[in-house]
Amino acid sequence: MKQTTIKQRLLTYYMMLLLLFICIAVYVNVGTGKTVGVYNDFTNQYSELNDFYKDMKTANGYAMQYLYYSDETNLNLYRETLDVCYNHLAFLKETAQNEKLIWKYSRLQNMVDTYSEVFEEIGIEGQNFQEKYGFFSRISENIQNTYIEYSTLISDEMNAQKEEMQRRQKEQVIMTASFITIMVISTLFFAYFAAKNITAPIGKVVSGISDIKKGEYKPELPGKVRTVEISILSEAVREMAEAVQNNILHVKEKSQLATQLLEKENENLKVKELLIGTELKVLQGQMNPHFLFNTLSLISKMAYLEGAQKTSELMETTSDLLRYSLDKSNSVSDLYGEIDSVRNYIEIQEVRFGHRIKFELRAEKNLPKVIMPGMIIQPLIENAVIHGVQNMIEGACVLISIKRTGDTVNILVEDNGIGMDSSRLEAVQYGVEEKSIGINNVRKRLELFFGIKGMMRIESAVQCGTAIAIQLPVTGESEGDYEQLDDR
Repeated sequence: MKQTTIKQRLLTYYMMLLLLFICIAVYVNVGTGKTVGVYNDFTNQYSELNDFYKDMKTANGYAMQYLYYSDETNLNLYRETLDVCYNHLAFLKETAQNEKLIWKYSRLQNMVDTYSEVFEEIGIEGQNFQEKYGFFSRISENIQNTYIEYSTLISDEMNAQKEEMQRRQKEQVIMTASFITIMVISTLFFAYFAAKNITAPIGKVVSGISDIKKGEYKPELPGKVRTVEISILSEAVREMAEAVQNNILHVKEKSQLATQLLEKENENLKVKELLIGTELKVLQGQMNPHFLFNTLSLISKMAYLEGAQKTSELMETTSDLLRYSLDKSNSVSDLYGEIDSVRNYIEIQEVRFGHRIKFELRAEKNLPKVIMPGMIIQPLIENAVIHGVQNMIEGACVLISIKRTGDTVNILVEDNGIGMDSSRLEAVQYGVEEKSIGINNVRKRLELFFGIKGMMRIESAVQCGTAIAIQLPVTGESEGDYEQLDDR
C-alpha cells in the first residue's frame, strides 16, 4: 500500500511537471509569434512611410506646376496624389503599436493639413500669394525634413522587436534545458525517498528544526507516517514554527504601521510645500512684467499720437486681460474664458509687433465648456514669443489650435522659431530648465487640478520651431455650446 502511494505521487509530480513544461513552451512560442507579427507590422509601416514621402514630394511638384502655370491637369494630379498621402497616414496610424507613434503620425497629418489649407488659399482662392508662398514652401520642406526622424523611430522599434525574438528563443532553450535537469534530479530524489521511507521522516523533522533555526518558518515536514511518535513530533514542530512566525509577523506589522504613519506625514508635508510653492509661482509668474511695461508704454505713445478710439480699445483689452489674470491665475476658469483671454493677449501683441509676428487662433465651433485652471494657454503663447520668434525679423508665426477629438479637447501652441536641441528639450520636459518656469508651472497646475500625469507634451528641434500640446479630458458636467469661435 505504501509503495503504491509513492508511485502515485511520483506519477502526479511528473504529470504536473510535464504540463508546466508544455504551458511554458506554448507561451514562449506564442510570444515569439506575436513578436514576429509586430516586427512584420513595423516593416510594413517602414515601407508605407517611404511611399508617403515619395508621394508627398510628387504632390508638391504638381502643386508648384499648378502655381506657376495654372494647369488644371496638375491641380487634379496634385489632389489625387495628396489623397494617396492621406491614405498612407491613415494606414500608419491604424497599424501603430504605441501612443508615441500615433501622436507622431497625427502631428505629421497636421502638417499635411496645414500644407493643403495654405495651397487652397494661395492656389485656388488666390489669397495673399506673395505673403503665403514662402510659408507654403517651408511647410513642404519641413514635411520632407521629418523623414529621418520618423524612419529612425520605426527602425528602432524594428530592432527592439528583433532583439525580443532572439531573447525569446534563448529563453525557450534555457527553460527546456532547465526542466529536463529538474526532471532528472526529481527522479533521483524520489527513488532515494522510496528506498529510505523509514529513516526519511526523522531526517525531515531534523531538517525542519534546522530550517526554523535559520529563520525559515515553513519547514518541509513529513505528512502521514507509520509511527505515532514521529507524527506527534512533526505536528509539534509545525505548531512551534507557526507560533514563532506569527509573533514575528505581529512585530513586523507594528513596525510597518509606524513606518507608514511617518511616510504619510512626510507626504502631507511635501504636498503642502508643493501647493505653497505653486501658489507663489502662479502669483509671481503669470504675467510678465516686461509685457506689462511694453503694453502700457505702447498705450501712452498711441494716446500721444492719436488720442481716441484705438487707444481706448487697446486700454480696454489690456484691462480685460489684467482682470482675467488677477481673477483666474489662482482659481478655476473654463475653456471659453481662456479663449477670450487669448484673443485679448493676441490683440495686444499684434499691436506691439505689427506685421513682424503673425498670430493665428484656430478654434472649432461648439467646443465643450471644459472646467480648467485659469491662465493656462497665455503663458505658453508668451513663451513661444519670448523664447521662439521674438528675435526673428520676418516670417515669425505663432499658431494656437483648439479642437475636440473624442473625449478630449486638444490645445496646440506652435511656433516656427529657433526651437531647442534634444538636451534642452529633455530638461524642459522634466521641469529642470531654469528658463521654463512658466511651462513647468502650467504642467504642475494641470496635473494637480485633473489628477492626470502627462497631459502636456513638447516637441522641438533646432531651427524647426516648438510645439506644445495639451489634452484636456471632457466630462458630462463640462459640456457647453459656445458658437462664437472662429479662425483669427
